[in-house]
Amino acid sequence: MQLYRFIILYFCILSSYGCNTSHFIHIFSKKSPDSEGIPSHSYIVSESLDPLISEDENSAQDDDSDLIRSPDIATIRRGMIGAWKVSYQGVDCNMNLTLTRWKKNFRGNARGCYGRLALLSAWDIVDGNLELKNARGNTMIILSKVSEENFQGNFDKEKSQVSVSR
Repeated sequence: MQLYRFIILYFCILSSYGCNTSHFIHIFSKKSPDSEGIPSHSYIVSESLDPLISEDENSAQDDDSDLIRSPDIATIRRGMIGAWKVSYQGVDCNMNLTLTRWKKNFRGNARGCYGRLALLSAWDIVDGNLELKNARGNTMIILSKVSEENFQGNFDKEKSQVSVSR
């Protein structure tokens, strides 16, 4: 019974002592935490921030041209999200494009498609063309813009045309 009371008392002291500091090893010692070079209270020290960099300076310092995007390309990408109808070799299937980032591209998937189109994992707009990419991030097909909501192109070494429309 005495051990039970001692354990309860020990945990009460330990928990109340823990509210003030995280250094529990000094609970029964006669030395204060300050005497060992350990501060009894932690304080947050503020630091000065670097000056802001303008967009012109930031783009001049950035070597990766893929990360620098004009506002027009962002608008074009927003217009691309959603469901699209894909026609390939007389068969229709669906493609869904999102703006979720994935391997420097954006997520995309195909439903009801077969062959290479079934491997669709990502997409991007490059030089006004729609590039469909596989899971490795490799370009499968580049589709040229025919109209506002219609893209067409061919797989390498194939004559069959792929048409993407809404």
